[in-house]
Amino acid sequence: MVGRLAALQIRPATSSDLPALRRLYGMVDREHAEFEPSLKRGRSPTERDRRLLAALGEVTTRLTVVAQGVDVLAFALASFHRDRPDVVIEAIVVEPSARRRGHGRALIDDVQHWMVGRRGRFLELAVYDFNADALGFYESLGFISFSRSLRRSRPIG
Repeated sequence: MVGRLAALQIRPATSSDLPALRRLYGMVDREHAEFEPSLKRGRSPTERDRRLLAALGEVTTRLTVVAQGVDVLAFALASFHRDRPDVVIEAIVVEPSARRRGHGRALIDDVQHWMVGRRGRFLELAVYDFNADALGFYESLGFISFSRSLRRSRPIG
């Protein structure tokens, strides 16, 4: 099959996907830190690994990948809010070379179907204000702003 690409799959993540998920998480962490250096102090790789491993076995969590053959191009991590029947999308990451090809939309659709099948009400997510591409993408899918987080640096002196 020279010259033909393997078909895309949207499927639940497996433990064999962990190296790709780590790579994608690291990539997005670096992108975010370019805009906001304080974000370099986010989750450690060990904490992230624990979260990903736990997500593989949790009934209230959905960890989905978009794969082409053995290559993971994107993933979504979502889970039910602990106090209400809403689903929080913790992360959606798409490989830069695979962006604007419908992978993010497919992941949102997958999470939405998973949520509806479990009687969830709303999808929620957080996105940094500096991430204009992501904001535009989510708004194009019907997400609206309903809460805002504000912060200020520690006063000097």
